[in-house]
Amino acid sequence: MVEKLTVKNFAGIKELEIEVKRINIVIGPQASGKSVCAKLLFYFKNFVWKIFDAVENEQTKRYLDSSYSQTFQDYFPPNSWGYHDFYIKYEVYNVGIEISKNKNTKSKSIINFNYSDFFKKELSELRKWLKKIKKESSEQSNQIERRLERLFFTKRILREQLTEFLRSSLCDEAAYTQLFIPAGRSFFANLESTIFSLMSNNNAIDPFLIEFGSTYESIKR
Repeated sequence: MVEKLTVKNFAGIKELEIEVKRINIVIGPQASGKSVCAKLLFYFKNFVWKIFDAVENEQTKRYLDSSYSQTFQDYFPPNSWGYHDFYIKYEVYNVGIEISKNKNTKSKSIINFNYSDFFKKELSELRKWLKKIKKESSEQSNQIERRLERLFFTKRILREQLTEFLRSSLCDEAAYTQLFIPAGRSFFANLESTIFSLMSNNNAIDPFLIEFGSTYESIKR
């Protein structure tokens, strides 16, 4: 499998190209871009599941693109981008996602977002599958219990279809779900004592900490 991340002039990284393997060890001084690379990989590899969510919630492609672009700005706030034009590309085989900002972009927070036709095909195929599943399940009883059963059944079948589509079209790894474990693990040791101050200043919280914190909390229950 050929999987690669290319970064130019972004968040302190002048130029970098990484070929992603099953296990990757990145060594370097503090603030050299190690966590930025890890977060970028997490962001790009999660796109297939953003498409899944868009289909499941019957959202448009325009909404998907807007939402995914906004997630980029949530993960990487504009004030961390740097002052130069930047270019980022994630590739797996001949499929890619690109994000860039250039001088022609008037607003600092507006980015150019493009992706391969593969993902557009994925979006289209999932919509067809969802329509087919709903049609088949609608013939069942309309009781509330049956409706709930159909809801969970539809989501499970749709996820299985996506997983099979990714494995057959790309590779097994493309169908994996991810868990990002932040480096700031001490955050959770102090979470209970600082929860109210954190809630009052939500913008100060790293989205990766919030997502991992939610997973951490559910596991503890």
